[in-house]
Amino acid sequence: MMKVTRMEMEDIDDLVVMTRNQIEETVSHLAYEERVVRHYAKWFVQNKKSDDRVYIARENGVAVGYLVAYKRSYLFNYGCFVGQEVVWVEPEHRGGKAFIALMKVLDDMAVEHNAKECYAGVSNGVSIDKLLQWFKRKNFTKVGYYVKKIYT
Repeated sequence: MMKVTRMEMEDIDDLVVMTRNQIEETVSHLAYEERVVRHYAKWFVQNKKSDDRVYIARENGVAVGYLVAYKRSYLFNYGCFVGQEVVWVEPEHRGGKAFIALMKVLDDMAVEHNAKECYAGVSNGVSIDKLLQWFKRKNFTKVGYYVKKIYT
C-alpha cells in the first residue's frame, strides 16, 4: 500500500538515504553532505507553517520516494503558485505508484492554497521523455527549457 505523509523527525534517516541516491544518480558532480541534509530536514519538520514542505512516499512502510514542494506568492500580481523542487523515486520503484502519489500531493497543495499555477520540472536527465508524456496527460504544458551551467 502506498502512503505519502509530510516528513517527521522519524523520517529523516530515510530521507538521508534517498537524497544520497538521488545526488549520485542526477548530480554526481556535487559533493553529498549528510550533515546539511539532516540540518535542513530538521528545519522542514520544525517549521510546519513554512511554504516549503517535504513529503515521504512509503510502500508497505518502506520509504521509496520523496517530494520537496513549495508555495510562492507572485511578485507583481495577487495570488500564488506551487512547485516541485525535487521529486525522487528510488529506481526499483519507478513505474509504480510512488511518483503518481507524490504528484497528487503537489496537486492537493495547489488546491489547498488556491494556487493559480503549478510548476514541475524534468531537469535531472532521468526518464525525460516518459516524464514529459506523463505531465502532458495531466494537463501540464511544456513552457520552456531548463538549462544549467556547472562551475567547478
